[in-house]
Amino acid sequence: AGKARGGGRADLELARLSAYRLRLSVEHAKELVEHGEGRWQENPQHALEVALAERQEFWADTCSEADKMHLVSPQVAALHKQHGCRFAVPTAEQVQAILDSLDLAIPVWDRDHPELFYQTLELNFPELLRYHRLP
Repeated sequence: AGKARGGGRADLELARLSAYRLRLSVEHAKELVEHGEGRWQENPQHALEVALAERQEFWADTCSEADKMHLVSPQVAALHKQHGCRFAVPTAEQVQAILDSLDLAIPVWDRDHPELFYQTLELNFPELLRYHRLP
């Protein structure tokens, strides 16, 4: 009864899997656009735009307060509690810049090391840091 939502080990594991699933959705949509395999879909480019926006929103929401989150879920709340609470909400462009650089450098960073998003955010956009974590 006294346990707060959004910070348990199971929620963090689900957050990792959710983040990775969003990445796979983007990669699949990119393949449909690039290879013209979207005939069964009306607009593969639109599917890609939606997948990109959902992924950006997921990561931005982890830096949002609960009342301002677009996708309120235990997974987003868990990442917010552990990492995102230290930051102001990044723009979609800032989020995408981080996602692009991490995706290129480490194939499964979002599944195995989601904390890299926040480390990269701090290094590249220090103005978004609300406070520093104590050692």
